[in-house]
Amino acid sequence: MISKINHSFLVKAILFCLLLSGCVHVNVHSQFAIRFFNEAKEKAVFLTRGDHVKFEYKGYLEQIEFAEGYLIEINDSLLVLGDPSFGKVKDRKTIAIHDLQGFRKFTIFRDVSKSLLQVGIVFGSYFLLKEIYRNNSFTPLEDLGISFGVGLSLAFLIKLIYPENIKNRIGEGWSLSLIDPLGHSIDIYQ
Repeated sequence: MISKINHSFLVKAILFCLLLSGCVHVNVHSQFAIRFFNEAKEKAVFLTRGDHVKFEYKGYLEQIEFAEGYLIEINDSLLVLGDPSFGKVKDRKTIAIHDLQGFRKFTIFRDVSKSLLQVGIVFGSYFLLKEIYRNNSFTPLEDLGISFGVGLSLAFLIKLIYPENIKNRIGEGWSLSLIDPLGHSIDIYQ
C-alpha cells in the first residue's frame, strides 16, 4: 500500500515527466489587460484576451489604419488581433500599443443580435420578394432593380443599427493604461 506522502510524490513526478516530454503544455506567458478611462464621463472600458474590438492606430508610415478582430494576446508593448475559428487563429494583426489612436469594443450580445438580424433579413426579404413577384408581372430588369433596392436598403439598415466606426479616441478624453498580471497599472497615454 502506497502511503500519502509517496502518492503525492508519485503524482508530482508523473506531471514533471509529462511537462518535460511536451505532452502537457502550460502557458507561461503573462496576459496583460488594457484599460481605457474617460475621466469626464467617469467611464472605464477593459479589454482582455478574447474581446471583439476595432482599433484605429498609426501605421508604418504614420498613416491612420484600422483593424478589427478578437484580442489574441496582450503584452507590455504589443497586442495581437486575430480571427479564431475551429481552434486555429487566422488573419493575425500585430499592433504596437503606443500606436493606438482609438477603439471600439463590441459585445457578444451585439455580435449575436447582428447575426440573427442578418439571417432574419435574408428570410424576410426572400418572402417579401416572392410576394411582390407573385402578385405583379415585372420585366426581368424591373425584378433585378427591385432585388437590388431591397438588398441595398436592408444592408444600409444593418449598418445604421450596428455601426462599426471608432467612437472613442485617445486624447479626446480617453486615457490608456495597461494592467499587468499582478494588477498594477502602467500608464501609456494620459
